[in-house]
Amino acid sequence: MSQPSGSRDLVRIVLGVLLILLLISGALSILSPFLPALIWATMIVVATWPLLLQLQRGMLLPSISSERTNPQIRFDQTPFDVQRGLTKWEPAPLTRDGQPVAPPRRAGLSSFGVGGSNARLVRPQSFDANAISASIPGGFFPTRKIGGYFGPASVCTHNAVQPV
Repeated sequence: MSQPSGSRDLVRIVLGVLLILLLISGALSILSPFLPALIWATMIVVATWPLLLQLQRGMLLPSISSERTNPQIRFDQTPFDVQRGLTKWEPAPLTRDGQPVAPPRRAGLSSFGVGGSNARLVRPQSFDANAISASIPGGFFPTRKIGGYFGPASVCTHNAVQPV
């Protein structure tokens, strides 16, 4: 006696789904040691993406939940302000030897952890150091490749400071 074609299709579908689930579980078991690093790298990209877009486009995004500020902080008595809307990012006016210069923009990203641990990423705007130095009398930026620095910002004891 032959089986109806509908039940054969159901068996094929069930076996196909089970095979796909088996392949997925096998792939996850092989990739499981790399998942924490992938998640960490994804979080860094997601966290820095708006920062890099602001540097690239020269626009400041509004702060999250900035409609009402803390009444204990008197912003009118400080040089700081809360970014409440999308605005053009104007560089700070600086002069060198009486000549106006436009330094690259620098953006910071802070992460504060439990127990006082924190991290800070400072990202300068990309620029051509040779072109800028040539356009300013006496030069302003070094013409060599500018590298990054890593070091402790604050420590509890003098012995905790180690060269990096």
